[in-house]
Amino acid sequence: MNRFRGLLLVAILVVLSVVVLTVSEFNILGFSRGGDSALGLTLGLDLEGGTHLVYRVMPEDGREPTQDDMEGVRNIIDKRVNEFGVSEAKVQLLGGGAGTVPDRVLVQIPGQTGAAITLNFGSDAVSAQMLEDFFHDNLERPDAKVKQN
Repeated sequence: MNRFRGLLLVAILVVLSVVVLTVSEFNILGFSRGGDSALGLTLGLDLEGGTHLVYRVMPEDGREPTQDDMEGVRNIIDKRVNEFGVSEAKVQLLGGGAGTVPDRVLVQIPGQTGAAITLNFGSDAVSAQMLEDFFHDNLERPDAKVKQN
């Protein structure tokens, strides 16, 4: 009798596993799961791939940025990257050990990859040639082309 119960439990678990793996979207009594993607899951940067950027803040006047400056930079980048709230982008501050102010901003955007990356600096401080030289010399991308809009 105990062996029969064990086999019945295993059979139920196998059937439930097959149902969960084959039905990507369902809604039962207000509980919903799934979507159009594989297994109804949204994959993150580690599984889907995407863009991982780290910006270092270096004010032009040479002073150290304050915590308020860094929060302002983070908020501006977050608003621009996650404009519609659907990309699940992460924007956070990095650096700044015990009692010091962070000096870098980490931006992670799952699913956004490709040869074209759009940069907007809001000023003429960086030229297209300077960016192209940076890609060629520092990132070892001799095929990179920078196009100004």
